[in-house]
Amino acid sequence: MFYRQKSYGRNTEATEIYRHFSAGQDLHMPGPRRLGKSFLLDRLVDAGPEHGWRTIKIELAGVSDAASCYARLSEAIGASLPAMHKIKVWLAQHAHQVFSSSKPAGSSLPQHLLTHDSEGHLERLLVSLADEPQPLAILLDELPIFLSALHHKGPDGVAQAREFMNTLSRMRDKARHVRWLITGSIGIDPLARFGQYQGALAKYTLYRLAPLMAGQAKDLLQDSATDGQLIHRQRITDAEAQALIEQTGWLSAFYLLELAGCLRGAPCEDAAQAAQQVENAAAKLLGDANSNTFSTWEEHLRKHYPDPQRGQVFALLAELALRPGPHTLNTLLAGLADATVSEPSLRALLLRLDGEGFVSVDWDNADSPTLMFRNPLLRRWWARYQPTAA
Repeated sequence: MFYRQKSYGRNTEATEIYRHFSAGQDLHMPGPRRLGKSFLLDRLVDAGPEHGWRTIKIELAGVSDAASCYARLSEAIGASLPAMHKIKVWLAQHAHQVFSSSKPAGSSLPQHLLTHDSEGHLERLLVSLADEPQPLAILLDELPIFLSALHHKGPDGVAQAREFMNTLSRMRDKARHVRWLITGSIGIDPLARFGQYQGALAKYTLYRLAPLMAGQAKDLLQDSATDGQLIHRQRITDAEAQALIEQTGWLSAFYLLELAGCLRGAPCEDAAQAAQQVENAAAKLLGDANSNTFSTWEEHLRKHYPDPQRGQVFALLAELALRPGPHTLNTLLAGLADATVSEPSLRALLLRLDGEGFVSVDWDNADSPTLMFRNPLLRRWWARYQPTAA
């Protein structure tokens, strides 16, 4: 594969994850949007055979009920299996429905056979995989968004989310030969605390995905130019790569390439000139024509933060954007001047915003942690456009 020889191909991370799977561990990989989680999931699918695994990736964003989620899982797993295996599972499922004591009162046998028990079918499918020579790894992308959609339905939806996580936990216990990785761009921990399914989440081993390192970022930028991925550049010098890295700050491949895509002028080796060209590229990236590059962060808050938290978060980020120096809890509280925001509630908001990539918090100083925007380009965009909760 193209990325196997690339320093930025997440090859080390893929190898580590398959070692976790081989050790019998399921993983929870949190991380903010644009960190590269989906890229890593795709790399895991590609690299599965060389590590002895059959790996499938399943996207759960847009799924709004448990039955649909079970059906999507079954469909994806079934698509990876031999036809005879799928027939055997289908026959076993219908045999169970024929002899099941759970047939609804008043329904005829033909009616009962026409119904589809998506949860039971998935469970039998997972258990049946013990007969397959190659183990299966299931990568669940955007599980927290699915759970959040259930939570938004109110108390009944929260109960459904809790039941789903407990059911998934039971299935995992019955099919120990199957490995799972769950990930998403919103925090699952606050949902688990509110929905009281932290016990189910605790069974997953935490795996932290880091941004690219400077050397990896440099290789990515220069390869992207020489490979023709940048319209206006076929070469990026060392000086320009360094300036792009410094300007981006948070080394997400997405933002490195977005900024590099705005670079104009002839390649230059002079550090000062390169820094100016990159500053011009940043100004172009932050312009109106490219506002969608950053507006997804604003959309994230509108979708996933209910009132009054939504208003508090927009006010908090405005304060950090317009006064960019490192803040403490006390200076931030003073800047907000909002009687409804206490220090404990501010800490809770910052924990979530930290996990979702909006801010970077130094929690080592527990009494007075310092914080700032994690992504310098996003801070500049926020200060320029000043989005509000209204």
